[in-house]
Amino acid sequence: MNTFGYSLGNVMTLSYAGLLKTHIEEVTSSSGFTWNTRAFKDVFNWSQHPHKGSARRLTIDRSGNLWVPLYEGRGVVQINPRTNETMRFIPIPADRVGGCTFGGDNWNILFVSTIGYGYKNRREQRPPADEGGTLFAVKGLGVQGWQPREYSMNSQTLEALVQSLRF
Repeated sequence: MNTFGYSLGNVMTLSYAGLLKTHIEEVTSSSGFTWNTRAFKDVFNWSQHPHKGSARRLTIDRSGNLWVPLYEGRGVVQINPRTNETMRFIPIPADRVGGCTFGGDNWNILFVSTIGYGYKNRREQRPPADEGGTLFAVKGLGVQGWQPREYSMNSQTLEALVQSLRF
């Protein structure tokens, strides 16, 4: 169990053939991962950087650099995981930056999603000049992301796999 009393899970992949493989055991996530140190080597130590906010749904470019949206940090940082350094900060006019991915014809546009206000609490007010709930397209970064690969699975294979995982 983690410090919040939640059970730890595993990082797994599911192939198109229905093969389930465990890569890392004893993991929990809430705006970032906490790993069992027996199974994971740090590629970036968040505590050594002055960024405000917490890491959210990140992406990677073709050079292997991480693009990390900052929830309550009003931006996205580009990080070189090999040198453990921040390469740049891209300001986003929203406090709740939630995720990013590359898109466009050449995979050179960074799409950044933000989280709006009022979806959990109708009385929640948007701070002044906060554009939360907007999808931003950041162009001219001089980098490219990876095109997603198509994934398909036979529905019978998936159903059998789900049945085998039930407790």
